[in-house]
Formats: sequence, structure tokens, C-alpha cells
Amino acid sequence: IRDRYQRRVHGVVPCVFILIGVTHGLSSLYALDSMVGTGNTAHLVGNQWYWTTADSYGSTHDSRMLSSNTLLPGTPRLGLTDQPLYVQDSFSLLVSSNDVLHCISIPTLGLKVDAIPGRVNMITVSGVCPGTYSGYCNELCGAGHGFMPLSLVSTSTTVSPLLV
Repeated sequence: IRDRYQRRVHGVVPCVFILIGVTHGLSSLYALDSMVGTGNTAHLVGNQWYWTTADSYGSTHDSRMLSSNTLLPGTPRLGLTDQPLYVQDSFSLLVSSNDVLHCISIPTLGLKVDAIPGRVNMITVSGVCPGTYSGYCNELCGAGHGFMPLSLVSTSTTVSPLLV
């Protein structure tokens, strides 16, 4: 009798743990997926060698690196763009590419997402302090790879580039 009991316990207990893990994993995936349409959703498309940004308002901009002659003394030369991406303190970022593999990286936010042609990758970010964050392409995508920065401006409320 004791042998049968041990076999049943050793068969049932792992199944319960697996069921708990699967339930938790699926509920987490569902929670992340349901956050997409709730706040600020930004679209980021990699091109050779600039980013195209689109915000929740439908405005689309080509974000290119600022030229050296437009910068003030003391401003970082390779980190700013002419059209920053405006987001709230919580946002979803949809990332894709038009031509080759790109990878957007914003180290201060701990953000790194691959931009793959024909595929849309999503990342949800929350709790971002207001400020300007600089990012760059982290994939060797060609000759202009080093000149693909991205400026991300986070605000506590929604700011449209049209209102600035």
C-alpha cells in the first residue's frame, strides 16, 4: 500500500507544480498583451540609416542625427536627433525594420529590441522618469550604423510634437 501511495504522490505533485507554472506564465503573457492599447503606443521602424517614428496621434517623423554645425558647445555630438520620440512614463514600443536587421538600444532604460524586416516586436516599458534618453542602433547594419541615434523624450503627461 505504501508503494502505491508514494507512486501516486510522486506522479501528482510534479503535475500540480507544472500546472501552477503554466497558469502563472499564461496569465503573465495575457497581462502583458492586454497593456498594448491602454496607454501610449509608439512605432519605431529602422531604415538605412535613420529611424522612422510614429506616435499615438498618428504623426510620423524621420528621426535623423543632428549635424555638428547645429549643436551648441558641450552638447553630445552623436546622441541627439532632429525629431525625438515623445512618450509617456508608461508606453509600448512596436519595433520593425524596412530593410536590414537593426536593434534599438536605450541603455539607461535597460531597453534592447531587435528590428527585423517583416516582423513586429513589442516591448512594454513602465515607470520611466521624465527626461530625455538617448539610444542607438546596436546591430552592425551597414556603413551608417554608427550614425543612427534615437532621442526619446518621456513626460508625465502626453505631449504631442505638434503642440511643442
